Amino acid sequence: MIRRCVQAVVYNSILEKFLVLKKRSFSNKVKYRLIKGRVQGYESLEDAIMREVKEEVGISEATVFKKIWNYLVPLKIGKDLYSEDVTVFLLITSQVPLRVGKDAMEEGILNAYWEDYEKCLKLLKSGYERLMLEKAYKFLKEKYS
Repeated sequence: MIRRCVQAVVYNSILEKFLVLKKRSFSNKVKYRLIKGRVQGYESLEDAIMREVKEEVGISEATVFKKIWNYLVPLKIGKDLYSEDVTVFLLITSQVPLRVGKDAMEEGILNAYWEDYEKCLKLLKSGYERLMLEKAYKFLKEKYS
């Protein structure tokens, strides 16, 4: 079975910082992550990522700026094997306040922060997520330098 997922590198154009989530994993470890979630029903990928960003951190005004990448992750939960087909977008916002909602907290999100590129690279441990951040940073640097 393949689950369609979306992920976002969110850049704040006012602060010139990236969004990172502090999240408790299923194994109860605290990790820093990018926003990621499942596509629901017949939702478009763009609608799904905008919904996830709003649900998880309260950002209602953002622009889906660019599709960065697509990757496939094989997963095993219990005895079940499946894959996640993840589409990653660069979102740009000028909305500064972040609000982690009750539903997001129930999914393990402890807090959300705007951090500079170097700090995000240090915080993110997932190779995929670090690569997505690097791609977004390189794109923004080339476009706005």
